[in-house]
Amino acid sequence: MATAQQPIPSVDERPAAARPVLSYILVVACGAAFAALYHLHGGIDLLTLVCSGAKDRELILQGGEWWRLVSAGFLHADGVHLAANLLSLAVIGPQVERLWGTARFLLVYLAGLVGGSLASLAATPEASVGASGAICGLLGALIVFSTVYRRFLPPERWLPAWLALGAAAALQVLVGILVPFVDNAGHAGGFVAGGLAALALRPIPARSEPSPIARIGVAVACAGAVLLTAYSLAMAADYALESGWAFLVGVQMEPCSVEGGELTLSVPRGWTYEGRSSEDGAHTFRRQGIGGMRVRVAPGPQGQEGDVRGFAQWLRGERLKAEGRLLAERRVKVGDQIAADLLFQHRVGSETQRHRDVVFSPSEARVVHVSCACLEPSYDLLEIVFDKVIQSIRVRGVREPRGATQQLWERAIERPRDPEVCVALAEHYAQEKRFAPAERLLRLALRIRPGYAEAHDRLADLHLTAPPAERRPDRAVSHALRAIAIQPDKPRYLHTLARAYEAAGDRPNALEAARRAAALAPTDALYSDLVKRLQP
Repeated sequence: MATAQQPIPSVDERPAAARPVLSYILVVACGAAFAALYHLHGGIDLLTLVCSGAKDRELILQGGEWWRLVSAGFLHADGVHLAANLLSLAVIGPQVERLWGTARFLLVYLAGLVGGSLASLAATPEASVGASGAICGLLGALIVFSTVYRRFLPPERWLPAWLALGAAAALQVLVGILVPFVDNAGHAGGFVAGGLAALALRPIPARSEPSPIARIGVAVACAGAVLLTAYSLAMAADYALESGWAFLVGVQMEPCSVEGGELTLSVPRGWTYEGRSSEDGAHTFRRQGIGGMRVRVAPGPQGQEGDVRGFAQWLRGERLKAEGRLLAERRVKVGDQIAADLLFQHRVGSETQRHRDVVFSPSEARVVHVSCACLEPSYDLLEIVFDKVIQSIRVRGVREPRGATQQLWERAIERPRDPEVCVALAEHYAQEKRFAPAERLLRLALRIRPGYAEAHDRLADLHLTAPPAERRPDRAVSHALRAIAIQPDKPRYLHTLARAYEAAGDRPNALEAARRAAALAPTDALYSDLVKRLQP
């Protein structure tokens, strides 16, 4: 402790801490994450951020993905957001790291990051990203030093320090106002959490020789912080590479009206309207690097007005003339009407594209033709999005009854993250024998609500009823057991489990599950008949 004979040295007179390497590592990490996402997705938008670890209230609270509280701090919405945060971090970070040392700097930084994410989680349901919370935590640390430990700062440096802090704080507030996916609640939470951590950890000039217990405590906390950060970034990277399910989470639909309200539909947010074709009157919507859609209202070919079958046959011939390969031809429901659905494969230069044409008749006089196109690898992700667009189309002057199918699609467009809606829509796809989108929706429901027994049961049933090449009794057993573990006394789930065991060749366990189902519902012949069938 300093005495009157030994005045307290200023921060300039103290031995310098190690070089602020970690500050610059964090700058590089944030820049690298931005560049990787831009390269991986061809741009950065809400979808990209949700896929890659953004703070998202529903996925954190319902999906249990708490690692997003950390990973969100390494993502940025655009170049302006990234530049502002990296500049602030490059200026402020080294100062804090020199004052607190590398280990304690990491703890202050992580406290600001998590504190900011928690405040943002409490204040805003929307996705948010950015290192701003952590940077505001570092600002809080500098304010702690400039006030509580001001005696270590030469008086001539007080005013420049406060001016620099004020400018950095103003920049963060401005970024929070101007840049999307950033919120000032996160800034405030980071500022408070970082300041409190800095106060508790104390800067180097204010510390005497630490005790062995203190050194061990800081080392353990620092190791935990490193492991937590590494785990969060690994999860984010895994999701960014294998997160097709998140496409369904991130795509929000927006209403659109063309031809003065003659035609209304919902399109994915971020898709651009490119106008009406002078050749066939089709309205084009496109998202660069993802795909495009054309929608038109037209009479049938050669005067066959309202003739869906005739129009589809004519369209089929035109596609085949253009050297398209017909992959599938089926009947689907648009609202409560039957529509023709044609799926083609085309070679365009070195690329393979999928073209999908859906034709339905909202009235006796008109046919609606929707043409969707994308690269071959993207179709699996876009199929449900295309369906949402098709199901949302309305023609002025045509009054349609709001049947069950139409109401289901309206809920799917309005509430894409509702697990119950996902399961209901998956059931609709399963009835149409479209098992791939049904499975994606059920897995999405389980991403959002991992303990959703109904989704596990429906997924088990799907693996039992899929075409032979895609049928997986082993997976059916696994999901049926999970459904039973969550709701052990539901006869229908036990019935699914019995069928799954039977398909897997395990008749003893199948019979036991069937008997349990029959005991719970003794008046239901479905379960008693299954018991009779399985008995030797």
